[in-house]
Amino acid sequence: MQLEVFTPDSPRYAEFRALPDELYRGDPFWSPPADPSAELEPRCFLLSDRGRAIGRACATRVEGDASLRVGWYECIDDATAAATLLEGVAALARQLGIDTIIGPINGTTWHRYRFADPSPAPPFFLDVHNKPWYAAQWVAAGATELASYYSTRFDGLGAYDDHDAHVERQRERGVTVRELRTERIDEELRTIHAISLEGFRDNLLYTPIGVDAFVELYRPILPLVRPELVRIAEDAAGRAVGFVFAVDNILERSRRSLVMKSAAVLPEHAGQGLGHLLLETVHRAAAERGYDEIIHALIHRDNRSGRILAGRALPLRTYRLFRMDPR
Repeated sequence: MQLEVFTPDSPRYAEFRALPDELYRGDPFWSPPADPSAELEPRCFLLSDRGRAIGRACATRVEGDASLRVGWYECIDDATAAATLLEGVAALARQLGIDTIIGPINGTTWHRYRFADPSPAPPFFLDVHNKPWYAAQWVAAGATELASYYSTRFDGLGAYDDHDAHVERQRERGVTVRELRTERIDEELRTIHAISLEGFRDNLLYTPIGVDAFVELYRPILPLVRPELVRIAEDAAGRAVGFVFAVDNILERSRRSLVMKSAAVLPEHAGQGLGHLLLETVHRAAAERGYDEIIHALIHRDNRSGRILAGRALPLRTYRLFRMDPR
């Protein structure tokens, strides 16, 4: 086996990019990730066996984070290959004097990260999708779980309480919830970006993102957006204080399925029922429009929204993020 290390401007990067095309050939759930940003000083690893690429990874650094972040991970189902690839990453960390490796994460949490655990449930639109042996390969290399996540399926879309205390409390505070204004979509995305920066800032591995980069992340899915299923909450003064963003699960053909992609409220509104109001508003809108289920996607085990859904949602899929000591 031969392990090469290079930057994305190398001619070898074309083979690095091509490896998943072979691994996921014919897989309807696979889509290629965005390339690593030059701002993150990426170092790409490509493992080959007799001239055939069999594994890859890319290490990046984020300002303010002392760890080495490793993503773009793909590898054949071979323990020796995975060990060789991950030892190469560990050697780079040692060379740089870094004592923690975190992954899989494609640079930042605004992009792909975490491994999906093996599951009988197929991936949904915008879900994490990877080969089922990846988490085991990292564990065999000495990785331990840093964080866990889950997705749920909520199919009780007809079960509502019109006098929910959380909803009443927000009405008394003058909070209103409106639909996304598609005719002003760039302005709306900037509003969602501003709320996201504040609402997600305490999340694990959080790093801010520029508004233009944020808009570009959302732009590919805008043709699928139904404005009545993306809601923005405004306070009595008309200031945007929260949002919820849902999009059709276009990978589900047998029933009408909606994916709750993300939701956030400004910190001063956290824990006061605004998140509950936003979720219930979209649940009600989905029920009125004939949806069969809502998938609440990629929730951190300690996230407040998990408590909102407790007892009403069914487990669907689980995910893990890892850390490794390179010594």
